[in-house]
Amino acid sequence: VWAEWDWTDGYNEFEEVEKLNNNHALSAAYFSHLLLYTGDIEKSDFQAEKAIRLDPFNDLVQSLYAMQLHYRRRYRDAIQVLHQILSEKESHPIALSTLRSVYHNMGHFEDAYQVFRKSYIERGDHEEAEVLEKAYKSSGYSAALTAVAESMISRSDQKAWQIATLFARAGDKNRALDYLEKSLEIRDPNMPYMAVDPIFDELKGEVRFKEMLDELNLFL
Repeated sequence: VWAEWDWTDGYNEFEEVEKLNNNHALSAAYFSHLLLYTGDIEKSDFQAEKAIRLDPFNDLVQSLYAMQLHYRRRYRDAIQVLHQILSEKESHPIALSTLRSVYHNMGHFEDAYQVFRKSYIERGDHEEAEVLEKAYKSSGYSAALTAVAESMISRSDQKAWQIATLFARAGDKNRALDYLEKSLEIRDPNMPYMAVDPIFDELKGEVRFKEMLDELNLFL
C-alpha cells in the first residue's frame, strides 16, 4: 500500500488478514487509512473504531486512530486522543505531528506553533526549532513555517513531503505543489494522504494537484 500504491492488492491483503485473525488491531488501524483515501468512508470508520476497541492502550493504535479522526475533521475527538497519548509519552512523534496539524486546521495557530517547536526539539532538530522561533517572533506563524521549509531546502530536498506540508500551511500553493511533485517522484509513502489531509484543502482546485491524484489513482 505505502510502497507500491497498489490499492487493490493492498485491500485484498488486509481482507486476508481479517480472515486469519479478525482481532488484529494494527491491521484494522492501517486498513482504515487505506479505506479512507480510497473513498470507502463507512468501512474506514468501522475499521478505525474496531482497532481502538481491540487495543485501546496501544499508543501506535491510538495515534493511527487520532490521524483518522483528524482526516475525518473530527478535531476535538482527535485532540482528546492525542492528549491522552502525550500525557504518557510526551515525545510521541506521530501524536505531536498530528496535534500540530489539528491545531492548524482549527485555526489555533499559536497552539500549532508551540507543538511544532516542541516536536522539533523532541526529535533533536534544534536548527529547525531555532529557525521557527526566530521567524515566528519577527514575522508570525506563516512566515515561520516558510522559514523552516526554506531551511530544510537549503540542507536537502529529500524532506519533500514535509516541505510541501509547510508551504501548504503557509499558503504558498505553487511551492507546496512543487514539493508534492517531488514527493511523488521519490515515491514518498505519505503521498496517499494528500487525498484526505485537510491541510491540502486549498490545493484541491489546482490542476497539478488533480493530476497527481490521477497518477496515484485516487480521487477527491
